[in-house]
Amino acid sequence: MKKGAVGTIIGIIFFMFAVEIIFISDGMFNFFSVVPVIFIIIFAIIVPTVIKKFKEQQDSVNDKIDKFHRYNDSKYGSTLSTKTNCHKCKSVIDKSYKYCPHCGASQRDTIICEYCGHENPKENALCEKCNGFL
Repeated sequence: MKKGAVGTIIGIIFFMFAVEIIFISDGMFNFFSVVPVIFIIIFAIIVPTVIKKFKEQQDSVNDKIDKFHRYNDSKYGSTLSTKTNCHKCKSVIDKSYKYCPHCGASQRDTIICEYCGHENPKENALCEKCNGFL
């Protein structure tokens, strides 16, 4: 549910509560002055339940999508997906990430030399340009 919709619902509840207070304070207490209170109580119970069910359903859909991506990545390789596995912790992440959001490991295939700034393959122990330790 969008934030604006939640605000609207809360506003309606407060408006109805204010109307009920006006009815009760005027001494016009009868069955019809109790109806808004009953409506507010029912509304306050149903709306959070519906929101919770909606979030659970959305989480279920997201889990199914993640399982689909993991299955396709393992079956067909990562060429069909925008997902890949982290080099260090092996969690599923987007290919566009430079660093893993879970462990912080660099996802580049190169290492940048601290001394000269040259990019070297990950396999190298020494920089190709300045021979510094990587």
